[in-house]
Amino acid sequence: MNSMKGLELSQNYYKQVVKPIIDTAFPGLNHTACLIGFGSDVIGYDDVISRDHMWGPRLIIFLRDQDIVTYKDQVNQVLSQQLPHEFLGFSTHFSDPDPNDGGVMHLEKKDKGPINHFIQIESMGAYIKTYINYDIKTEPSLEDWLTATEHRLLALTSGGVFHDDLGLEDIRKKLSYYPKDLRNYNLSSLWNIISEEIAFVGRTGAVDDDLGSRLITSRISELLMRICFAAEGIYAPYAKWFGTAFKRLAVYDVLGGRFMDLQKASTWQERESILCDLYEGICNFYQDKGWFPSLNIKRESYFGRPYQVVFLDGISDAFHDLIDDQELRGLRRLGTVNHMTTNTQIFDDPKINYRLMTLYK
Repeated sequence: MNSMKGLELSQNYYKQVVKPIIDTAFPGLNHTACLIGFGSDVIGYDDVISRDHMWGPRLIIFLRDQDIVTYKDQVNQVLSQQLPHEFLGFSTHFSDPDPNDGGVMHLEKKDKGPINHFIQIESMGAYIKTYINYDIKTEPSLEDWLTATEHRLLALTSGGVFHDDLGLEDIRKKLSYYPKDLRNYNLSSLWNIISEEIAFVGRTGAVDDDLGSRLITSRISELLMRICFAAEGIYAPYAKWFGTAFKRLAVYDVLGGRFMDLQKASTWQERESILCDLYEGICNFYQDKGWFPSLNIKRESYFGRPYQVVFLDGISDAFHDLIDDQELRGLRRLGTVNHMTTNTQIFDDPKINYRLMTLYK
């Protein structure tokens, strides 16, 4: 079976097939061609299973706003008529959206007639506004950053740009990662969120609530992993690829094993001890690289109670002290929308995300 990744397939599709058609039929038409947005192929995690939905020779072509009305239907029609029925062993024809499967499209073999291609013809500004509620004519605002989900920021800045008359790469550079103040705010917020529950792993375990102890441990573990993504300046993907992406971080080779030990720990005392190892290990790892400020990490009992903790308030404060922007310093330490909820129905609606700004003040 052809092992080609979707991104490589789409890049070859544009360069070898789509671009020559556009250049011939619409000479001089300014456009940007890319594969960004949804799809495991965009972030490089697609495999054979990925090929049964929304995968194949596909891409997005952005036109200037003033050209969309004139050329969108024409470009669609020309591509439908002139594209080959197959490219590098893959059909270029897609099924109609399946209303019983969320509008999913599948590759379908077709030997003659027009192609139902999967080449989106879009306005770049409208596409990005819909995707993360950001107006590309402006600099990203504090509200834009806090309410855009990390996975969508990752999806816009991953993938590939194959031709760029319209300046998509400049926009992707602006969005490549949170500005320094936002990064420090997120780190301050994440440590602050964990600090609220540092004793609960032991407290629940001590009253024979092993399930509750494990649930709290897992929640803290995810937040610590998010701290590592933030420390390395990398957007975290959504749940399906979160662990896969974590394995690619620099810290994984040093502490990945301890995260696995944490999931397998059979007693609350063991989980508590491993968490303290991780608090210390994460801070020491990134301090050694110069990515964290100097921090005083000390494990101790929780106000004389028999629970082993590291008080994390000071770590949160240390990152908060690094924030220069006064408006950001004045916000509650909630982090981004990703740190408030895991509900994908919220993540998939940027307009709802934007309304969450009222929670910060």
